[in-house]
Amino acid sequence: AAKVLVELSDLQDAEVGDGTTSVVIIASELLRRANVLVKNQVHPTSIMTGYRLAMKEASKYVRDVLSTDVESLGREALVNVAKTTLSSKLIGADADFFANLAVDA
Repeated sequence: AAKVLVELSDLQDAEVGDGTTSVVIIASELLRRANVLVKNQVHPTSIMTGYRLAMKEASKYVRDVLSTDVESLGREALVNVAKTTLSSKLIGADADFFANLAVDA
């Protein structure tokens, strides 16, 4: 399991450059709970099917309930969202510049 977590962290870092701790925490919890289910004689295929269904339902909930139309937010809110999104280790000091650049684009 440790090797899988290291690979996930490396992949997240290569793809996004941030969020490695979050990925490891979420994956660890999913693995821990899957292990409990396996010990209770639940087949791994059933566990994966359940995880996939949960992912679809969570995505649907985010899309249907938590999504907001960008046009309704206003420029200040969009700049704040961009700052939060760009607040990585690489951009930190220049967040204002890059946030406004992203909103203008």
